[in-house]
Amino acid sequence: MKAEDLRLLRTEPGGNPYLVNRARTEPIQIEFDALAEHLQNRFRPKRVLELGCDTGLLIASLRRQGIEAYGIDRSSATLEKAHAEIQPFLRIAAYSDPFQETYDLMVCIQALSGLGAPEVEQIIENICRSAPVVFFCQAPLRPTNEDQPEPLTPADWARLFARSGFYHDLEDDLEEFSPWCVTLRKTDKTAAQIIEAYESRFASLRRELRQRRSHGVETHLALTQQEAHFEATLAEIQERFEQALSTARERSAALQHELDEVYTSRAWRFALALRRLRLFFIPQGSRRERWLLSILGK
Repeated sequence: MKAEDLRLLRTEPGGNPYLVNRARTEPIQIEFDALAEHLQNRFRPKRVLELGCDTGLLIASLRRQGIEAYGIDRSSATLEKAHAEIQPFLRIAAYSDPFQETYDLMVCIQALSGLGAPEVEQIIENICRSAPVVFFCQAPLRPTNEDQPEPLTPADWARLFARSGFYHDLEDDLEEFSPWCVTLRKTDKTAAQIIEAYESRFASLRRELRQRRSHGVETHLALTQQEAHFEATLAEIQERFEQALSTARERSAALQHELDEVYTSRAWRFALALRRLRLFFIPQGSRRERWLLSILGK
């Protein structure tokens, strides 16, 4: 798997916010280590084969987990960029060619992009012959050029795997990693048993959806009541503010009126005349002012 594919799958908007943020900020090898730990904890495999291994970053992380992991890729130029220590476990091969050995787990993440239907069908048959469990992740991205076919939908992939007796394990929730990842397992169940399992899961999800809707309605009603309360409180605060502002304006007008009366009174004009005389005969900072202040004891 390419580093940019892992980033894309982890930063998908529908993903876990914590993992989305970590995928954007952590070094890419840490992300591959996290995926390897995820696969180890989820499936406990002994032998793993990854299709589209690129430079083998996931293979290296799986081997550090103690898993006998191998990778194949169609590009020799890509494998040449792999670290020397991991190159012995990587090989060039067409995905549609039969694999020589069997594995506990097949990993196929964004490895089948841009392939046509006949080749994809052959690859899936090849995968299903080689392992009982498949960790599969293929986001339906738009083709980068006009020559590539339209991407298959999750339903298309499910139909192709079902032809080989592999079905989506509904109990294995992989949303914490990426919304496009599924676990596909080989099953000997009859069509009736598979339908029963799907219907049971569908009924559980429908109950959960009803509960969430009910909770959503209750939350909406509670928020509506709170909004009405906040609006009433805000209106009351605004009314009090306007009353206080009106009172302050009236008080200010009254004070201004009183001040105007003071400025136009005879007493004020007489006081101004005395002040001008005082400044004329005893200027501020003059010897006369200091002499007068010394007499007054100031």
